[in-house]
Amino acid sequence: AQTTPSTHNPQTTSPDTPPSNSAPTTTPTTTPEHPKPAPTTPQTPTRSTPDRPDAGNTPTANRTSASPVTGSHRSPTPAAASPDWIDLAEGGALAGGVLAALTLALSRARRRRRWHGTCYWPTPGQHQTEPLTVPVPLRPAPRQQPTTAKQDDQIELDEFGAPTGSQQDPTPTAPEDSASGAVSAMSAPMRSADMPGPDDEDAQPARISVAVADGKVLDLQDLPAFVALTGTGAIDAARAIAAAVLSAAEHRRDGARLLISRQDAALLLETAGPGLPEHLTTMTDLEVFDDGPSAVTQLEAYTAYRTRLLDQHEATALEQILDEDDFPPIVLLAVARPDSAARVASTLEAGAGLRVHAILLGEHPNAANWHVDADGHLTGPDAPEGATSFRLSASALTAALTLLIAAAGDAPTEQGPPTAPD
Repeated sequence: AQTTPSTHNPQTTSPDTPPSNSAPTTTPTTTPEHPKPAPTTPQTPTRSTPDRPDAGNTPTANRTSASPVTGSHRSPTPAAASPDWIDLAEGGALAGGVLAALTLALSRARRRRRWHGTCYWPTPGQHQTEPLTVPVPLRPAPRQQPTTAKQDDQIELDEFGAPTGSQQDPTPTAPEDSASGAVSAMSAPMRSADMPGPDDEDAQPARISVAVADGKVLDLQDLPAFVALTGTGAIDAARAIAAAVLSAAEHRRDGARLLISRQDAALLLETAGPGLPEHLTTMTDLEVFDDGPSAVTQLEAYTAYRTRLLDQHEATALEQILDEDDFPPIVLLAVARPDSAARVASTLEAGAGLRVHAILLGEHPNAANWHVDADGHLTGPDAPEGATSFRLSASALTAALTLLIAAAGDAPTEQGPPTAPD
């Protein structure tokens, strides 16, 4: 009996060729031993063909959308939408103005070291002074370019997670130097509305950035003068306020003053009381007292002095008597204690409009009691809606204070007069 040959011709039957309505192709009666390529041009399959069958054992690159592999798809916080919100690499966040002030302090510290440095080569065995760089706890976290969901759906990645073909970025950005080149990264974008003009600089107090709400930075003067913070993030928020107060002088001549006791300063820096750095008291804008009641007494003295000046000049606001004093903001940062609770409340009530503030750690019956969670979210009566406070770790605050002291020239590591080598 005659049978039809079952030899398979790979050139005439292709799984990639879609069915066609043309005339059917007849199977040849004779099959050559070595078939030659068909004269007809085979149809080239495209990537967008939805009916493409599996290619068997042929290795192909797995393609997927960019959204599941990119690492920048963390849900942004409301505060992250503000250009003045700067996340730190080791955790925490600070205002762009505070980081810019620390950048200026670093530049001044480097300049001072060059002035006081020796012009001779170091002798063998002499200790080499380490170059001044941005402290590790204050280095900003790398900024990631935001990508929209529409862009993610259009980008195809290969099996290694890299964009394919023309979708690659032709202008890659250079990696940031986390040590020596981080000064430019610390210079956060500042909005023109946040920077006071030359006419308003003397009339307005120094800006002390505390939190962010709806993309806008909230300064200390935007909040009640008497605030009590509770919660797991209260102490981190207090550290950020301390750094903002002490760095305000880098932007303005008058700056701001911080009143704190040794016990409370040791709590913020996470050090024992006797282990508090002695050179900490050399900062002109930081007044450290032996105990909490002494700090409250100094706050009362500032309030009485400014009240007396208003009475002498028959003025109703400090802006009317700026020729007498700069009147920098005075901030008391302390732990809420029952023995001084009434004194603090009466002082803040008498100092309304006198640029005196109190930030307490713990509840107080006469203060605006706000809860701060671990992420810095502020909640409580009369708290700004959607506000997120800046926050710092103990190591970051220590690094900021060390940098400010070095810029002021009060650091104990300054070199002496140049000594000629042997």
